[in-house]
Amino acid sequence: MTVSSQDSSVEYNANGVTADFEIPFPFFSNADIQVSTRDANGDTAILSTGFTITGERTGTGNCNFDPVLDDVAIVIERVPQFLQQSDYVTNDRFPAETNEADHDRDVMLSQYLYRLLQGCVRFPKGDASFGSLSELPTVSTRKSTNLGFDSQGRLSLSAYLASSTLSQSTIGGFLTPQTETENAKGVIPLRTWYNEGDIRRHAMLDGTDETARVQNWAKCGGTLTWPVAQTAIISGEITLSSNTRIVAARGAMIQQNGADLAIFRATSQSNIHISGLHFKQTNWGGSAYVAHVLFDSCTYCHAIDNEFEGVQWAGVYLRAARHCTVRGNHFHDSFPQQSINFTVAPVSGATSRTLTAAWTLPTGAYTAAFVETAGGAIEGKQVTLTHGATTATWSGGLSANCNAAVTVQAATDSADINLHSDPGATCAFNDVDANFCYSNTLSTGISVQDPYNGVLPYRNTVRNNKITAHLAYGILSYMPDAGDSYNQFIGNFIEGITGSFALNQSSGAGIYLAGQGVGGTVVADNIVRDCCKNTANASLAPAGIGITGPQTGGVPVTVTGNVISDMSQYHGILLTGVTGGASVANNTIRMPASNTTGHAVVVNNSNAIGLNGNILVQLNTTSSQRGYLIQALGASCSDISITGGSVKGGHFTQIETAVTGGARVTGLTIAGVTLDGSDSNCIGIQLSAVDDAAVTGNVIHMTGGLCVNHAGCTGVIYSGNRFKGATDVIALAGTNTGTRVDRSNLGLAGASVNNAGTGAIVEIYATAVPGAGVWAVGDSVQLSAPTASNPVMWFCITAGTGGGTAVFKTLTLSP
Repeated sequence: MTVSSQDSSVEYNANGVTADFEIPFPFFSNADIQVSTRDANGDTAILSTGFTITGERTGTGNCNFDPVLDDVAIVIERVPQFLQQSDYVTNDRFPAETNEADHDRDVMLSQYLYRLLQGCVRFPKGDASFGSLSELPTVSTRKSTNLGFDSQGRLSLSAYLASSTLSQSTIGGFLTPQTETENAKGVIPLRTWYNEGDIRRHAMLDGTDETARVQNWAKCGGTLTWPVAQTAIISGEITLSSNTRIVAARGAMIQQNGADLAIFRATSQSNIHISGLHFKQTNWGGSAYVAHVLFDSCTYCHAIDNEFEGVQWAGVYLRAARHCTVRGNHFHDSFPQQSINFTVAPVSGATSRTLTAAWTLPTGAYTAAFVETAGGAIEGKQVTLTHGATTATWSGGLSANCNAAVTVQAATDSADINLHSDPGATCAFNDVDANFCYSNTLSTGISVQDPYNGVLPYRNTVRNNKITAHLAYGILSYMPDAGDSYNQFIGNFIEGITGSFALNQSSGAGIYLAGQGVGGTVVADNIVRDCCKNTANASLAPAGIGITGPQTGGVPVTVTGNVISDMSQYHGILLTGVTGGASVANNTIRMPASNTTGHAVVVNNSNAIGLNGNILVQLNTTSSQRGYLIQALGASCSDISITGGSVKGGHFTQIETAVTGGARVTGLTIAGVTLDGSDSNCIGIQLSAVDDAAVTGNVIHMTGGLCVNHAGCTGVIYSGNRFKGATDVIALAGTNTGTRVDRSNLGLAGASVNNAGTGAIVEIYATAVPGAGVWAVGDSVQLSAPTASNPVMWFCITAGTGGGTAVFKTLTLSP
């Protein structure tokens, strides 16, 4: 017999049917075979009965089970006896078979021993201890010790730790010793009984300054937890690295006691996630471009479901960041913009004033807004104050008899959430979603800016946020450089923007888009209410939604589906200098009775503007509030369309054009609009200085005023309108070359036409020559109920009043 196989064991799965199992290796006797079973729990049992072995001294054998086994693993092993029973007699013939059998037994024993060695703990090949004798010390030396390895990896003994001396520290040292990451980062944990990543492993959270300890925690990266409602105090910045996930329990807080610092800062990192943490700053600071969470040139980073309190310049600052998310955070009680007032005596022309107390904010210069009130007005000044200063100095004198109060405010671009590009990289593809921003001393809720660096932030989405009580803007998109930014502002709720920002007294808009780079921006489905509350002037775009251009990229702005209400001052939607076009569609605007300075929709010096399907409600009954106001202020504008939708109510006009400096409005369309519900003074459409216009298919019902007041407009077609007025329905004055009011308009009667200008032709249906109204040469009246024998038309051949100086020529058509 030979031993040609290295196998000495085999394993089968018993199925309750098979009784015979092959033994695929040779064995000398049945006693050399050990049979065992292993159940589903891993428990093993060596069998001594229930099976029969055959095939000894052959190449293979068989194991037969009776009864048949089921649902266990059957392990058949060769376990040779450690015996040598052959007796070689001197000078006898060489016993070849016996000798071969003994060699075979030696091989089988070697294979068995090799299998046993495979199950032993061994030094690996190449190890310094491999091949050396690792002998335990004597019993007396081993007593009361633990077996382990020394710093060289050699077997060694350590002191035995009695149960009476166990502690959190010693147990933690055994269970969660310093990790490979901590070792690589040079971080030694303070309390090893806390798991890896737990803030308590590194920081005591005991009210002392723990900047270095919190930094050690952050250094480790990976999954970092803050599982307790306790506070860590810091006075420096904490740097985060890539692939860090911070998850905090409710009430967990990191408190920054320094000023002009970030709390968490990451630069050129990726895949950082921060959630559940309360960030708080307790000291004033004068520096911009710091934040509680600052992702600088980072990608795929997230700040989700955190709380931000005492923001200095920004709660979350995405500087040149891409594909980042800011979601579900709460911003409140911004700290460093709280007002500090120094009252001075009434004085005219003053440019400085001694403070009632020395300026005690931290070291550094604070360039701040300086508000001084005179009779309720705000005068924008600027003052620089430094630590220890006793005098406030500003540019420009105070107004006469001004009782001034100095109020320090934040930089103009401070915001709860700030997205900036930088000169070398854009800020793009970020998602700002479902945040609550209530910081009534910060400038802006959410700001997306290109700070004059030539690179536009683009394709960012700001959606479903609630923004209340800010000084300058709810949402700001400031794009001074050329291009199309394609940012989206969708589904946000904005209210209570005060406009109480001294360095920008024209602020106060709920949503404000400004600059050459706003092309492609979408403003959709937002609710904006009660903004511009204290706005002092209209030099920019104070409105629920304000847009200033000019765009240079060429893609129009889209403003659609927004609801604007309760604007106590200024406008619902204002477009000024928007030369690249805009679609303003399906918005609902409700202007309150108290608003005496604003109009529902204003378009100034803009081109290619579509005002489509908007619902405008004017509640004012005492002042010159307009529904749509199209203005060419010193510069002509063109291609303006007002289609669909309605204007309800008003005291002055519902649709009006106005010009200054000889400018004109060219290419105006008013079509399919319903104008109704005004008071007796209101005019439906008032056009002046308009060229090439179409007023078609509108329903214009005025209770007392004119349906149309037209002055100095050329090439205007009135067609298919339905007019309803008290007395005069349409009045035309000035030079109106090429203007025509055709017979398809309904509701025009002889007494309702006042064509006192030149160049316009009015056509109406009537039953006789008009006995009233004012008529021009070329006007015509067609018999409204003609008969086959007497169809009649009258033409005005001498201008004048109907029934007086106007002369009409009768035209009769005979068979």
